[in-house]
Amino acid sequence: MKDLRLAWKGRGATTGLLYFYCHANATKLALSDVEQLESSDLLVTLSGPPRERSTSGCLLVINGCSTAVGDPKGDFMVAASQEGLCGFIGTEADVPDIFALRFSLALLDLLFREGLTVAAAMLRLYRSHFPLSLLYGLYAHPDFSMPKAGMPAPAGGPNLSLEPVGTRRLAVDDVAR
Repeated sequence: MKDLRLAWKGRGATTGLLYFYCHANATKLALSDVEQLESSDLLVTLSGPPRERSTSGCLLVINGCSTAVGDPKGDFMVAASQEGLCGFIGTEADVPDIFALRFSLALLDLLFREGLTVAAAMLRLYRSHFPLSLLYGLYAHPDFSMPKAGMPAPAGGPNLSLEPVGTRRLAVDDVAR
């Protein structure tokens, strides 16, 4: 948690995407077997540095089960409502791990490599990954897109979304990309 606070304090004003892939529920993220991040702690962390005028905001993607389910004690919707954030993408129910991985790889590809707006990317994914894709909720400005300059495109490599699970072993070079 301390590392996240320090990184956000130093780079949050120019970060276009903050992405979590983990087990979760409506109020906390399981970052490891021992470390959890409560939505209230994320709220405090993200209330950090003001955005620079030249940036469009930061999209928060929380790819963990039930992160878009409200809770009276606080939830990720509130944490994503900070000034400087343009909203978030979360799940409204439990999502199988392999599907969550495939969906997020496709989302990142559409946002970074193809340069689609978040609404256009989600619409395409709703159709191509139907019906489980409907578990992902878009709670962000629909016209948000990744800035063209300064944002690295994902490195080319195997497209694991298109192959049957367990049929390919990754080489060290594949993981390094």
